[in-house]
Amino acid sequence: GLIFGFICYNLLSDQLMTLFLKDDVEAIFYGQMRMKYVTAFMWLSALNGCIGAAVQALGYPMASTLNGLISVLGFRIVWMNFVYPYNQNIDTLYMCYTVSWALMFVIGFALFIPSFLKYRKGERIYEEKMKKKQKEEALNKNL
Repeated sequence: GLIFGFICYNLLSDQLMTLFLKDDVEAIFYGQMRMKYVTAFMWLSALNGCIGAAVQALGYPMASTLNGLISVLGFRIVWMNFVYPYNQNIDTLYMCYTVSWALMFVIGFALFIPSFLKYRKGERIYEEKMKKKQKEEALNKNL
C-alpha cells in the first residue's frame, strides 16, 4: 500500500487524473490533493483491516465493529464540527481521513494486545492441561 500510494501520487497523479478529468485544471488539482492524503496512507487502512480481522478472529467481533464506528464515523463527525470550522480548506477536510485511520489503528492495536495475551494465556493453560493428562496416562500405563 505504501509503495502503491507513493507511485500513484508522486509518479502517476497527472496521468491518473487526466483519465477522468480531461481539461478541468481545478478538478485535477483537487483530485491530486485527495490522492496526497488518501492514496499515500492506504497502507494504514490496510493495517486497520488486518488488525480488525485479528481482533475478530481472537473472539471479539463487536470490539472491532465498535472501533470502526467510533474512530471512523464518530471521529469524522467530531472533526467536521470542531476542527474543520476553524480551518476551512480542502487540506483540513482530507486530513480527516488519515487522522481517523491513525486513530482506528491505535485503538485497534490497543484492543489486539489484550486479546492476543488472553489467547496466549488460554493456549498455555491448555498445553499445561495436556501435559498433565499425558503424565497421568503414562503413570496409569506403568501401573
